[in-house]
Amino acid sequence: RCIHHTIVSQTGATPCFPHHSERGSVLALPTPCNMSALKNVTHLLRGGEEVPMSALDGKVVGIYFSAHWCPPCRGFTPKLAQWYKDFKANHPRADDFEIVFASSDKNQEAFDEYFAEMPWTAIPYADRKAKDSLSKEFSVRGIPTFVIVDENRKLLNKNGRDLVRDDPKGEKFPWTPPSFEEIFGEDFVKNDGTAVKRSEFADKYVGIYFSAHWCPPCRGFTPDLIKTYTKLVADGKPFEMVFASSDKNEKQFKEYFDEMPWLAIPFDDRKRKEALSAHFEVEGIPALVILDPQGNVVTANGRMAVGADPEGSEFPWVPKPCNELTGASGSSLNDSAVVIAFTSGEDADVAAAKAVLQPIAEAEAEAAKAAGDNQVFFMYTANDDMIDMVRDFARLKDTSPLLVLLDIPNQVKFVSKDHSITTENVSQFLADFKAGKLQEERLR
Repeated sequence: RCIHHTIVSQTGATPCFPHHSERGSVLALPTPCNMSALKNVTHLLRGGEEVPMSALDGKVVGIYFSAHWCPPCRGFTPKLAQWYKDFKANHPRADDFEIVFASSDKNQEAFDEYFAEMPWTAIPYADRKAKDSLSKEFSVRGIPTFVIVDENRKLLNKNGRDLVRDDPKGEKFPWTPPSFEEIFGEDFVKNDGTAVKRSEFADKYVGIYFSAHWCPPCRGFTPDLIKTYTKLVADGKPFEMVFASSDKNEKQFKEYFDEMPWLAIPFDDRKRKEALSAHFEVEGIPALVILDPQGNVVTANGRMAVGADPEGSEFPWVPKPCNELTGASGSSLNDSAVVIAFTSGEDADVAAAKAVLQPIAEAEAEAAKAAGDNQVFFMYTANDDMIDMVRDFARLKDTSPLLVLLDIPNQVKFVSKDHSITTENVSQFLADFKAGKLQEERLR
């Protein structure tokens, strides 16, 4: 894939990538998406003609993020084109589906040449702002990416490429995803072979641990996780863990699972494990996702949470809107837009920055939740090696105070013109970001 850069935390070595659905360095979850980025686009293109946006009304839509310069894109596009033609020619609901090309080509000429190969619609190349906003809306981290939204523009699937491969005739159209409970299933096992039903821990928080014995970072993290789990259980916390194995065979699975005091998905149920990896968009192991008793995600960064709180005093680790930038918290920069206030490191400056950021961060969390928008998080610096890593990665000046917003998922940064860490300035900086008024700079 033509993937983007990420920054890896210092909590462990680089994660392992067992197969096609686990190929990055973070665990990401679907974000609120409704194609609002296209609200100002007046028309689409098909061939040499303009098509009104209303042509998408009432249809399931596939958005194809691609570019002619990207070799994997050029390899996938002919396959997608043939699949699309077959669907349109043979499927009984052919008129209920359309594809929209969102181009990352470098100029109009490249777009025209590439789009000429495609039988579907496209966002006009001149609407760069709309395309870039759409990429952000769907947190596109690499191309080719093919996402599917339903008639109401609710995200159905971010792995449309897999749909093309696994459903060549579109028999599962409109590809409504199963719920978490449907995927999670009913049957689990202890390491002594005892069978356990879902109902036996239905009232507990659940940690799903994606891991494998062959993965060195996993073997390094598992003993720490065992200690935290054991303490939480001893303290009477309503918590259970389930091991979702990426081991290569049952012998490796049993050897590794023997170390663990929690439950596991039976190794021979590979489809369930793969479905969970896809559901939570696991892109690297070890990964730990924490869910509440209703199956809602509490945090996708359970590994970071346990690393920062091994005693479990902050269980169930609801993500804080404002954190100190450290080796333990640094990996969360991969997942969302983050405002960072770089301080001198002096105790008074650190305390003052935290006091300014905390209420702004809490208000932003509430506003984002109410609106169903992506939340902007906040960080402040004290004295940690991760600070220099972030400065180097984002090519930031070694000065303080320094106020920036890093959006690593979209590979951009925004540097404030005024670096004073005050309520008024930080609030305005956030407001300008949300209004699209800031000058963005590419990270790489």
